Amino acid sequence: MKNFSFVLVFSLLTLSGLRAQDWTMKLTSVVEKDDKGLSGATITLTKGGSVVTTIQSGGNGDFVLNIPANGDYIVTVSYPGCNPKKFQVSTIGVPEDKNTDNSKLGMKIEGVTMSKPIKGVDYSILNQPLARISYNTSKKNFSDEEAYTNQMLGSLIKVKEQEKIIMDKYNASIKTGDGALAKADCDNAKLNYEKALGLLPDEQSAKDKLAAADKCKKDKDDAAKKATDEAAAKAAADKAAADKAAAEKLAKEKAAAEKAAADKAAADKAAADKAAAEKAAQEKAAAEKLAKEKELEAKAVADKAAADKAAAEKAAAEKAAQEKAAAEKLAKEKELE
Repeated sequence: MKNFSFVLVFSLLTLSGLRAQDWTMKLTSVVEKDDKGLSGATITLTKGGSVVTTIQSGGNGDFVLNIPANGDYIVTVSYPGCNPKKFQVSTIGVPEDKNTDNSKLGMKIEGVTMSKPIKGVDYSILNQPLARISYNTSKKNFSDEEAYTNQMLGSLIKVKEQEKIIMDKYNASIKTGDGALAKADCDNAKLNYEKALGLLPDEQSAKDKLAAADKCKKDKDDAAKKATDEAAAKAAADKAAADKAAAEKLAKEKAAAEKAAADKAAADKAAADKAAAEKAAQEKAAAEKLAKEKELEAKAVADKAAADKAAAEKAAAEKAAQEKAAAEKLAKEKELE
């Protein structure tokens, strides 16, 4: 049988018969995810839409499903979050000589790969069975219908091509994001990781990378904020120092100006006091001089008055003496007469 690529591979086991009325076909396989056995996958056997039996894959992903004889069945392998896979199995038409007592009719599917659906990919083909398995009388064993298998393979290749296109875009976004993150271009890294997550929303590695980009951006923003805060603190400290220096300079200049003003006021007062003293001295000297001049003038007047009086008195005395002499002369003359 042909390979289903990433979906499944079939190989046949030897077939032997059991009793026609109660024999079962043993369908065995391993459920895988991310190249590892997947435990807890659900294997459901239905007939005509009704559930016949349900089992779970074991710790290594393996399972054995007993399919009853003489019926058409659908085997569905499912796991939460993954695309289910279906197989059509018919146990009708097995010759009686092949289902006698102790026969071991069975078949093995080498691997059923479970994968998460990718947004934008058309998986409607998976609504159909991936293979139709029935008893092949010419091969005397169970096998798939080759024509149907080839048709499904063609459809699955188209699905894979769709997935590859999206995966290529996803990987390109991741690669670009990784390159940006390596250069600490956090915004560009975040943009590309978000683009990748838009393609595969459930991809944990992309979520982790986006978290790393967010941390990168936060660290970068914190560093920038720290640098800004430090620059602001330094600027504030420098301004405070400059303001203090300016205030001290202003205070010093003010003190110097006040001292200069006080010194000038003192000098002006001293000059004014000196001028006032000099003026007072000058006025006093002038007053004293005037008083002395007046005193001298008064003395001169008095002296003149005294001189005039003395002269007048002398003149009066001389006149009186003259008059007396004249009188005496006249009297003597009269006497002599």
